[in-house]
Amino acid sequence: MSRNYWCMLVLGLLLQEAGLFLSSWAGAFVLFDFGALLVTASVGVLPGLLVVLIGGMLVSITGEGRFFMLPLDFLTVLLFGFFLRRGVLRSWRNMAGAAVGLSVFLAVLADGVCHALNYKIPAESLVQAVSGQAAGVGFLAVEMTILALLSSVNLFLDFFLIRLLLRRLPCLIKRSLIEPAWGWGRVRQWPLHLKFIAVLSIMMLLAGSALFFLLRSVYREEVYETYGSLACNYASAGKGMITSDELEAVLAPKGNRSRDYQDLKRDLRILYEHSDHAIRFLYVHQVIRDETGPAMRVICEADNETLQYDDRIPMRSAYYRPLKKALLDENTKQTIGPVVTNDPKWGWLLSVYEPLMDESGNTVAYIGVDLDMRQVMDEVYKLDAKIISVECIIFCFLLAFVYTFITNQVIRPIIRLQEMLSYFREFLEKKPSEPPIRSGDELEELYKEILLSQDKILDDTRQLREYLNLIERMALRDELTGVKNHTAYEQKIVELTAAILAGTAEFGVLMADMNELKYINDVYGHEKGDVALKAVSKALCTIFAHSPVYRIGGDEFVVVLTGQDYAAHQDLLLRMKPYIRLHDRTAEHPWEMAAMAAGFAVYRQGDTYADVFNRADERMYENKNVLKAGGKLPRDSVADKP
Repeated sequence: MSRNYWCMLVLGLLLQEAGLFLSSWAGAFVLFDFGALLVTASVGVLPGLLVVLIGGMLVSITGEGRFFMLPLDFLTVLLFGFFLRRGVLRSWRNMAGAAVGLSVFLAVLADGVCHALNYKIPAESLVQAVSGQAAGVGFLAVEMTILALLSSVNLFLDFFLIRLLLRRLPCLIKRSLIEPAWGWGRVRQWPLHLKFIAVLSIMMLLAGSALFFLLRSVYREEVYETYGSLACNYASAGKGMITSDELEAVLAPKGNRSRDYQDLKRDLRILYEHSDHAIRFLYVHQVIRDETGPAMRVICEADNETLQYDDRIPMRSAYYRPLKKALLDENTKQTIGPVVTNDPKWGWLLSVYEPLMDESGNTVAYIGVDLDMRQVMDEVYKLDAKIISVECIIFCFLLAFVYTFITNQVIRPIIRLQEMLSYFREFLEKKPSEPPIRSGDELEELYKEILLSQDKILDDTRQLREYLNLIERMALRDELTGVKNHTAYEQKIVELTAAILAGTAEFGVLMADMNELKYINDVYGHEKGDVALKAVSKALCTIFAHSPVYRIGGDEFVVVLTGQDYAAHQDLLLRMKPYIRLHDRTAEHPWEMAAMAAGFAVYRQGDTYADVFNRADERMYENKNVLKAGGKLPRDSVADKP
């Protein structure tokens, strides 16, 4: 790994810790995942997850207690990696939409996790200050809205700063990891390694959640059972202190004035004090029903001086919700509980009710014991956080291991196979220099099969391409003279017409016609006529070495001058002068002479190709008529007329 990689990782970790510290200090989100997101954008998703893990561990060591939120931070990094692949940083609208969407999604999850683990989130105090609510559906809705709003502002600021850094400091970026997003382009598919990360993350998150709730239920049940047994023992001890006569006396009108009531209160007070503060509430209550609904009539309170004899406690609070049905059942003879409740007024309590019966066996009152579970539940929540922390650590290491294994055993061999197929497709002369695949599985066998068959296929393909090239050359060449034929000439006309329409045309056309071909064929034979045609084509190819020569008829040739031949066409036309003549019929071998008539025309603005060709053709026939009449051609007889 490069030095830049480690520098970016350390920088991201420092920024992540700074953001978490500022968030804790300010009581709100302040760039809380900026470091991890910057590392994700500059180095990759897996290093971003590593920054989240290390940052969460350091925060946990300092006692902030936020480590159980790591799964949400992981989701933030993974979804940000997805947004990068979709080019989310390319516009303000995309950044705002991604920030709001991700924030709403995370706000719902975070609010649920915080309430499930009894963790106070920063939005709670703000909601209570704004709305004055303390519970209920309205409170949760406002809480999630404020949480989403705070998170949206924070994420948008994160996105903006990351975009600014990527633009201003491109040296920080390993562009191959986010190449489509770097150009603000869109890709329609995820790379294979990101798909593996997403699937593995979801599977591990589901498995980790199932394991967490299983372990949570096991140790909570153990805690409830242990403290429930203790509460039952206290309730049984208190019940044993009350005789049926004492119970009848204290339940009678003005029973609190009796000696039995004083003895009962003293005994309960002694039991309460000897519990070493394990008991929070110890009391005797009687269930009554009146016009306001069911309530608990206070008989005796060992710990609470504010509640007096005959006070009424309505059974409307969250505390009585799991107990109400059993307490209102007149036939209840068994112990009620233990039941754990979390009431907004009294907090965490573990409650046990023992029925108190008269001489006839009827339940007339209950002795209740409420153990203080606040400290116990704090420890339970700390244990929850520790379990989630351990699961997150295991999650990261498993993800890194599986990702590395899949990369080495699947993704890289597939990339190698793609390279081989690319080599096969492009017909490279040299084979790839990378070492062969040695994965020990089906991919290695596939690699060997492709390697064995590709040489034979490439040889056959090369031969086929050579045959096709030969056929193409034969189709565009004149068999006798070797210059290009009429088919190639038609293709050139299409090309020149396109250049004329585009306004980039610059060319000239030379029309040449061999003189006295019929005479040579009739006197010396067609074989000598072929030699004379070859002599004319050779002369044209020699003079116009950089321009295509076409044979468009029996003795007609066309030369299209472009580039350097067009720029020097006046000098080249002067070199044509010795060949503008008739055959010397008195020569020993007249068929070896190159004798022709020629005319030249250049393209002018507004011309078509036919206009240029016709002017060259007219000039050529003028020269031909002069030669047949025995006249002498001027120096510039071939050149185009002004």
